Amino acid sequence: MKERIHITFFDQSKKSYATGSQIDLTFPLLAQIVPDSLIVAVTAALNNEIVINRTGHIATVLVGIPVFTEWAIKNHAARLFYSMLKKTDYPGYLYMIENVPVGCKATVVLPRETKNYILNGRKFKLTKNNGKRLVEIGSGKYTLSGDYEKDISN
Repeated sequence: MKERIHITFFDQSKKSYATGSQIDLTFPLLAQIVPDSLIVAVTAALNNEIVINRTGHIATVLVGIPVFTEWAIKNHAARLFYSMLKKTDYPGYLYMIENVPVGCKATVVLPRETKNYILNGRKFKLTKNNGKRLVEIGSGKYTLSGDYEKDISN
C-alpha cells in the first residue's frame, strides 16, 4: 500500500507529494511512505516549503498540527517547530491566539444575562452596540447571532 501511495502522489520533478504543502510532505515522511533514497530530498522540499514559501510559518491547519508535531519530535526538529510556533506576525500561531478566536468561528452556549465568558481559554466580554450583541476579544469585535447557541464570526 505504501508503494501505491508513493506512486500515486509523488511528483518526481519537485521531489514532493500531492500539493507540496507542509502536511502533504510531512505525512508521507511520518508514515514511512517515502523510499529511503528520497527522504533527504523530500525533507529538503518540506524545509523549503516552511522557510521560503511560508516564511517560517506553520501552515498545516489544525488537522495537521498533531502530524507535524509527531514528525518534528521523531526527527529532532523541535527547534524548527518552536520557531514556527513563535511567529507573532500574520498568519503566525501567536498572532492568531492574540487577535482572533480560535478557528475564526466557534459555537458557544451563552447564558442570557451574564456579561463575561471564557472561550478557548480566553476571557471575552459581551457588549451591545446599536442593538447588536458583540464579543470583544483583544482588539477584535465579533457579532453574535441566534438565541442560546451563539455563532461567533469575524
